[in-house]
Amino acid sequence: MSAAALTRPLRVFLCHASGDKPAVRKLYQRLRADGFAPWLDQEEIIPGQEWQREIPRAVHTADVVVVCLSPTAITKAGYVQQEISFALDIAQQQPEGAIFLIPLRLAECDVPERLSRWQWVDYFDAHGYDRLVRALRIRAKQLALGAKVPEAEASEPDTPPAPVLGKPTLNPRDQRLVAVRGLVVRERWAEAIVAYESLVAQAVLPDRDAQSLRRAQHELWLQQTWAQAEESETRWDWVAAVSMWDLITVRCPNHPEAAARLQRARTEQVLAEQSQDVADLVAQVDWEAALAMIAEIERQRPGYTYPTIHLAALQRQAQAALLYERAVEQAERGDWAGVIATLSAESTVSSPEIQELLKHAQAMQAAEERRKREEAERRHRERFGPVLQQIQAGKFDQALAQLEPLLANASPDREAAELAARIIETPAAPFKDRLRTAELVGKVGDPRIPVEIAQWQAELKRRNETFGTSPGYWCYLPQRKYQIGGWGKGEEAANIQLPAFWIARYPITVAQYAPFVAEGYGKDAERWWTPEGWKRKGKRTEPWGWGDSTYSGANQPVIGVTWYEATAYCAWLSDRLQRLLPEGYVMRLPTEAEWEVAASFDGSPERRPYPWGEDEPPPERAIYDASNLGRPAPVGCRPAGAAACGAMDMTGNVWEWTASSHKSYPAQSGVIQKDFTNDDFDVPLRGGSWYEDSTNARCGARLRDLPVNYLHNLYGFRVCVSPPLLQ
Repeated sequence: MSAAALTRPLRVFLCHASGDKPAVRKLYQRLRADGFAPWLDQEEIIPGQEWQREIPRAVHTADVVVVCLSPTAITKAGYVQQEISFALDIAQQQPEGAIFLIPLRLAECDVPERLSRWQWVDYFDAHGYDRLVRALRIRAKQLALGAKVPEAEASEPDTPPAPVLGKPTLNPRDQRLVAVRGLVVRERWAEAIVAYESLVAQAVLPDRDAQSLRRAQHELWLQQTWAQAEESETRWDWVAAVSMWDLITVRCPNHPEAAARLQRARTEQVLAEQSQDVADLVAQVDWEAALAMIAEIERQRPGYTYPTIHLAALQRQAQAALLYERAVEQAERGDWAGVIATLSAESTVSSPEIQELLKHAQAMQAAEERRKREEAERRHRERFGPVLQQIQAGKFDQALAQLEPLLANASPDREAAELAARIIETPAAPFKDRLRTAELVGKVGDPRIPVEIAQWQAELKRRNETFGTSPGYWCYLPQRKYQIGGWGKGEEAANIQLPAFWIARYPITVAQYAPFVAEGYGKDAERWWTPEGWKRKGKRTEPWGWGDSTYSGANQPVIGVTWYEATAYCAWLSDRLQRLLPEGYVMRLPTEAEWEVAASFDGSPERRPYPWGEDEPPPERAIYDASNLGRPAPVGCRPAGAAACGAMDMTGNVWEWTASSHKSYPAQSGVIQKDFTNDDFDVPLRGGSWYEDSTNARCGARLRDLPVNYLHNLYGFRVCVSPPLLQ
């Protein structure tokens, strides 16, 4: 490397305690003016950088580390001590005689023992800065940094030159000139001015020194004004700071930092004035204007806080007052739900007025809801009293005869549909009446089954965490260790720990799958499919058998879906409902372990061979070949066969795809298989179907197939709300 390539400023790292920042900043400015490259965290670390990374990096790349000592620094624990440790480690690696670590006392204090081997310099001494600069120049020569560092005499500037034999010594006048010029070199402007003015009084000041006097006067003025401007900033007196920075920029138009400091001071002055305006607007009870001004301040300087005015507190006060005024207007209109929504939006406010109004609104809304509920029940009794009596008397065909006209209208009666749905899941009702009712309700919209996203959301909100009593669509299974497998003599069994989860009460129906047909098969739907599934979907736009009248009843379980389609549907539905799912949970296919637990767990340490208990399945318990339907039944038509958790059709009706590996059963049946290849004959199905006999209507019955087998009217699926991965 050439000498020219080595020429650069000497890098000086300034290690200091935060309390010494003002003195160290002035040292930083003096070193920069003298041609060095000092490193000060507040100046060199830009917003967004990690100071815990940048500071050690700066220590490692420094040519010299100046450790600034003070009573604060030597007693303060924290990062300054780590910086010293970094520097000590590097100092051990320096060549013999290299100047790398320089202790610099900013005030009288003891030098720590681990730094005492190096000669320190007292910055507060009259010649302290000059001694520091001399050491830095020597270090620069050791590193061959060349002309970037200002030249200086090797001896102390205040030390008069030793007399040389054969040469005349300087006369007193010239000695005074040399001394005062040394003061100028060392930027000791106040002393230089006093000395120059003494020479002016004696009429012995040469012209070139008159220029130095004017420079000293200017530099002293600049130092003093700069210090006053910074001191005004510490007092947040931005009017004075702007005035002084403006004066500096006028007299020093090319100063590299003054213009930026002036702009910052002007910005701070505007922000301070706006903050005061906010306080005035709050005092005038002009809440909207106060909030608008706070928003403008936040836009200009996010997180800004004026020291004498707590903007955040004023903002909360203004928001609370504005919300209270709005809530009072809503209360006058009797809009109690609006009052509750308005006041609940400001959770940090707890003034007595707001709490009192909120409590009153809640009581009024509860009374209004109770009145509406009682009125709805009264109207319901008036409309459906005879039907209810017939249902209670077991005259289901007569009840259905009265409900059927209400459900056949162009605008189906929702209350009638809900009442009819009660017949579907009444075990005492004959199967033919349940089946007829289910088919009729399916045509107008089965109220038991969520189809629209809003209905799914409502069902998610209804779920609880009590086994066997979950209302609506979701059935709860608690977190615990469950036995899986071992149903027959000699069959392998395993105990598997499962987290809490919810399983759907019914298999996914045709009506539920229809929105996915509209969205999930298009060119933009790849994100919901597994990689193998998207590859195998090809140009298909619907599952097998879609639209076939035998299988297209709205509340029949969807059939003809591949494992890939079932998995994609779950991902699509989970995507739309993610906001309401428990944290860390998704919508997906159940694993074999989860399916088996939902089918067999009875709430005690025991389990049952059939969802309903020990008895072998009569046709009244499940949909299998003895039902003589020739097709799947609408879901939930065999309520006597419900599992203890509340899930229906766990055996019979359709085989159900699961999310684990068939060959990993039972020990790994709780582990999710993310994808299967097209020829992987390892995908498990559970539960039996409408086509087969009762042999498969058991909790332990299993089947396996290829993931792409869609030419089958026996396969369907149900969903669960579970963690995305299980071990």
